[in-house]
Amino acid sequence: MNFAMRLTVSMLIFGMGAAAGGIVLQIFLSGKRSRWPGLVLPALTFFWSVVRLCMVRFYMLTLGETISMYLKFFLFRNISTLILLVIYFVIRRGNRRKRQTMLDKMNIHDLG
Repeated sequence: MNFAMRLTVSMLIFGMGAAAGGIVLQIFLSGKRSRWPGLVLPALTFFWSVVRLCMVRFYMLTLGETISMYLKFFLFRNISTLILLVIYFVIRRGNRRKRQTMLDKMNIHDLG
């Protein structure tokens, strides 16, 4: 295996590990009692996509093509933000249901 192929495989493995670590961290932060820690990673990815959008330039295009390219770039860069927000809302909803079930059990126990 040549150097370029090893480098590509290494970068792919590192990227997958970083993505998995980010998802695990998002699950952990979303499960916290306060809602704010779970919004940190989506905010960071959104901010980074805005920074990247400001850095990109599309030359030799009409105004309509330029707007279309910026919009596509922005949407593509925010896929990770959307995934993190879905994880956040799923975990928060699950925790809310779990707390409500616990309160219902305690109320039934108090009545009996």
